[in-house]
Amino acid sequence: MTTRYSYWRQMLPATALLLLAVPSGFLRPGIAVADEQPADCVKLVFNRFCLGGPASSLPVTGPLSPEEGEMMVLSDGKRVHVELLLGRIVTVWREEPPGSWINYLEWRNKLIRIYGRGEERNQFPPSVRSRSARHNAVVTGKGKAETRWEQDGWRVSVFWDNTDFVALRYELQRDAGRDSEDDSGL
Repeated sequence: MTTRYSYWRQMLPATALLLLAVPSGFLRPGIAVADEQPADCVKLVFNRFCLGGPASSLPVTGPLSPEEGEMMVLSDGKRVHVELLLGRIVTVWREEPPGSWINYLEWRNKLIRIYGRGEERNQFPPSVRSRSARHNAVVTGKGKAETRWEQDGWRVSVFWDNTDFVALRYELQRDAGRDSEDDSGL
């Protein structure tokens, strides 16, 4: 029969190994993918989608036929929309339910902590000033809330214009004189 002291003495090496493995990323497969991104990838979005990368890098089963257009992929139980242009991924956005002012502010605050102060691009009637009035304007289709952060070669925005979800969107900037290979490693 073992005592409590001998039980913990036997479990200590396994516990120490687990504590060392978790911070290093050993048990988190999404982190390992970030190191393997292609050279033409401007930004790895949601640990899965390569913004600026080829459409062939999309995590879908079966042949991928569209060179241009939009497709929807289920990723971690959420709908992710991917827009393609000339066989490249130019926009990736994810639905974050529910569509509410509080959810919009939560996502905006998360992005402010990461990217700093963003550019407010809200579109509401002039009479709309309070939070409840903004919510009602979105519900009735008379307004939308958006905050955008411009980065080098891409931008991220949080967008709310319906009652179903808030959208978290990553877009490749479509500058004529800019090439996506210049931004590899971001």
